[in-house]
Amino acid sequence: MPKVIVSGVSKHAMLQAVPRINERLEKELNIPEEWVETELLSCEFFSSKGVVEHCPMIDIYWFNRPQDVCNAAAAIYADELHAEGYDRVILQFIETARNLWYDLK
Repeated sequence: MPKVIVSGVSKHAMLQAVPRINERLEKELNIPEEWVETELLSCEFFSSKGVVEHCPMIDIYWFNRPQDVCNAAAAIYADELHAEGYDRVILQFIETARNLWYDLK
């Protein structure tokens, strides 16, 4: 935990950015790297004119965290995707209720 779902980013950019993101999350926010899973959705965005480019969109499913932690995590993702050439990043945190999260073995 957290689970990160990303769309609108190339596989190449993710391969470059994810190690840096995870390193910074661990160093700056004390979030162990093994806690973070990132899923890249391969998708296309459409308008009435056809396929269009879209900025990265990131959904982070996570237990409730203080606002300063969310702000810092969002800044890390934005910084690293800006470094990969993306000018705009949309990110949202989706709170996971602890009583509704299961790790079943």
